[in-house]
Amino acid sequence: MTPFAVPQEAELVVAPDGLVVEADEAAVRLLGDCRGRSLLEVVQTPGDVLDALMAGFRRSTSPVPGRLRLRTAEGAQEMSITGRRRSARERDVVLVVRLVGDRFSELTTALQRTNTEIARRIAVEEQLRRVWGQTVAQLERSNADLLVLGETFAHDLRNPITTISGYVGLVLADPDLPEGTRRQLERVLRAAQGMEDIVEGLLHEAVQRSEAIRVDVELEDVVGWVASLVDEGAVRVQVERPLPTVHVSLQSVRQLLLNLVSNAAKHRGRAGPVTVTVAARPLGERCEITVADDGPGIPEESREAVFERGVSTEEDGEHGLGLAMCRRVVQEHGGEITAEAAPGGGALFRFSLPCTGG
Repeated sequence: MTPFAVPQEAELVVAPDGLVVEADEAAVRLLGDCRGRSLLEVVQTPGDVLDALMAGFRRSTSPVPGRLRLRTAEGAQEMSITGRRRSARERDVVLVVRLVGDRFSELTTALQRTNTEIARRIAVEEQLRRVWGQTVAQLERSNADLLVLGETFAHDLRNPITTISGYVGLVLADPDLPEGTRRQLERVLRAAQGMEDIVEGLLHEAVQRSEAIRVDVELEDVVGWVASLVDEGAVRVQVERPLPTVHVSLQSVRQLLLNLVSNAAKHRGRAGPVTVTVAARPLGERCEITVADDGPGIPEESREAVFERGVSTEEDGEHGLGLAMCRRVVQEHGGEITAEAAPGGGALFRFSLPCTGG
């Protein structure tokens, strides 16, 4: 063998019972047709030594080095060998053998095997990354679906509880109500209020857990969800299509749009419904969204203050809390929200959100 020659390699596959079940062309040239023969017939190594070596190979799916004396056409020869389990599910052992040559040749082959193993591990890691990404996406979708289900239950439970509390409150306002009846109704009212607290607490916990989860959401679907909840006699919701897909916390952005639409209905300043229009335009990797109404609008000197918690331009004091929450949601998504006059009169809220494919 010349100093720069690469040692001859051959590959065998050995079944758990010790039979050679596969042999490539190099193995046949080197060892003869050994397929169907016991590995013990091919090697010149004591059985207990061979069994220990094969047991070590079966414990790893990565190549494990070793040495054997094999019976070749040219007589018994010492060979360098590596073995590995074919896969985690298969117990067959893949053996790669080569003639022991000079040190440079051994180093060359070792480097070749190292490169092959690195490439194999990179491929496995890439596959694991893909599986991990798919798993995370599935979990995000599942969490979003569970949150929607929880909101639906909470909404369905709140309505009858509110009705019960309202009617009981009206009856309790009667000064001529017998004392025994009053005590019973007060118990009913406390129970209803307790149930409402439980529902609110569960929903709040679900929202807190969901806020860190960002998913791709069709903004038009969120607007449709908001429109299904509001009183049509107080507000009409319309969109200027197309609306984008945003990458957001679903619950937070639902609450953001619901607060803005409810705010327009609450301060419409007339008996009939107010019209709220939702529109959007691309803004780099984000999208700018506007929510405009045709109500009385917000005085210019109050347009910044309405986003402060507890601040209101109305006697009912209900601007501040909802709009402060709107600012928090937008800021958590990396944007800002402003209030201005709508082109046709009324209020217009402008903010940006992360936009998928924007």
